[in-house]
Amino acid sequence: MQSVQQGIDLACHLPGEIDDLVEGVGVGESGELVPGPQFSISSRTQPSINVALLGLLSVAPRGTRAAALRTIVRTVSMTVAGIPLLKGFDRLEELQLKLSDGVRSEDLRTFGSLPALRILCIAPDRGTTGASLISLAGLAAPALEQLSIRALDLRDVRALGGSPRLQSVDLGGNTMLIRIDGLAAAASSLRSLVLDQCAIHRIDVVADAKQLRRVILQDCCNLDSLEPLFACEALDELDVRGCRLISLKGVPSKLTSLARLPTLDPSVTAIDLDYTELFDLQGIEFPLNIKTLVESGRCE
Repeated sequence: MQSVQQGIDLACHLPGEIDDLVEGVGVGESGELVPGPQFSISSRTQPSINVALLGLLSVAPRGTRAAALRTIVRTVSMTVAGIPLLKGFDRLEELQLKLSDGVRSEDLRTFGSLPALRILCIAPDRGTTGASLISLAGLAAPALEQLSIRALDLRDVRALGGSPRLQSVDLGGNTMLIRIDGLAAAASSLRSLVLDQCAIHRIDVVADAKQLRRVILQDCCNLDSLEPLFACEALDELDVRGCRLISLKGVPSKLTSLARLPTLDPSVTAIDLDYTELFDLQGIEFPLNIKTLVESGRCE
């Protein structure tokens, strides 16, 4: 990666050469970036080549063909050997990056402003190990609607405070992620929130999420309360398997089916579901410590 960066830095001082370097690179009918023959190599070096291509387009000065090309790209989908330089892509709407084996990235500070970005997905490449992205610092995507960053050891999502239009967020598999405060700005637009296997203690940020329909909290072992969900009247899917809750307080009264019961604290001996619309308990295996179950309108 160091040699790739050195090449990009050198290209900054040779603007006349950049167009020659990106000869053959184009943009498809749907706005997707299409690497030319020079940047399409089926080998272990392809992820580094992809980083080089995005870097060259980013540093291309105005007036060059490369700069003009950059301004019409709407979709980028690549496997990369690191978080690439991504500047001047003002019309980019969808960005999908797969990090190659062993890539360890601190943040997204190599990104410039992405004013049109609606979809962002970053994940380890299939079969890779050790890839990581610690923080979203540097992300400036005010139009972002869909975000998926799974299993990358992500720990800091405060930058999401600048993305108030988020509707779907998947941060699952980030076992060191403790806080999701950055989502507060998007509470009113959130519809789906996936946080399985995260280390979160609280989900207060969803307290005002009136449009939230789906929440996946499977194996969030540090979470002990669902109370912030109480006002989420649109919620129709809730997965809390593997959570060690001390109470089911907070389960929305409009939720009609709880297909998955969390692992309740051993001290819990009764479940009271009266005054809710939770009638469908079929298929739920209740722990042995539950001695009393008060269902909607009846007692067992």
